[in-house]
Amino acid sequence: MEVTSAVHSIGSLNFQTRFSQLEKLNNNGTFFLSTRTTTTQNNSLLHGYLHPVNNLTTKNNGGYAINRSSNSKSVIIKSTSSPTSTETSESLSEVEKIKQNCLKWKWKGQYSINYFVSSDSDSPQPNHPPLLLVHGFGASIPHWRRNIKTLSQSYTVYAIDLLGFGASDKPPGFSYTMETWAELILDFLDEVIKKPTVLIGNSVGSLACLIAAASGMYV
Repeated sequence: MEVTSAVHSIGSLNFQTRFSQLEKLNNNGTFFLSTRTTTTQNNSLLHGYLHPVNNLTTKNNGGYAINRSSNSKSVIIKSTSSPTSTETSESLSEVEKIKQNCLKWKWKGQYSINYFVSSDSDSPQPNHPPLLLVHGFGASIPHWRRNIKTLSQSYTVYAIDLLGFGASDKPPGFSYTMETWAELILDFLDEVIKKPTVLIGNSVGSLACLIAAASGMYV
């Protein structure tokens, strides 16, 4: 990998370093990137190493080994600190706020479905369709709390608890299938949102969205 390519890769990985530090490598040929994670009590550091290709040697088993030298450059790619008590309490308050403002929709006249809607704009732009967030297996609406906070600045955001999850009904003996959840999503679009919508799913929620999108008129 040429140094210029390495620099682009570094940028996409959010290296916490100055570009000028990497420019010094420009006249030293081709480098490759390796990483190593160091974990302490309060922090996790992801280190990136740029090695000259001539530091790479072939092992007897056909693999490769790195001969570390003074020519190898090390930078911190990412530093992750443990959440503070303030951050944790803020996260919990976001969850409680969502739970307290959830609404109920009756599906098929008998199943209570929990959903949430948020928009920071009184008049959403016509080129910004509403969004429907569908959680993954074992999750629920608060799974999206940080996404909702950001997306609702520009869009009307809906999030739903699929039947069997979160605060929606969990009828015993019900046949929980992807097709059933897809049908639920389509009916929610038809009866609640009532306009073309962008579906955003996670895990099994994304598959349910895909099945719904393949046959829905409001997607």
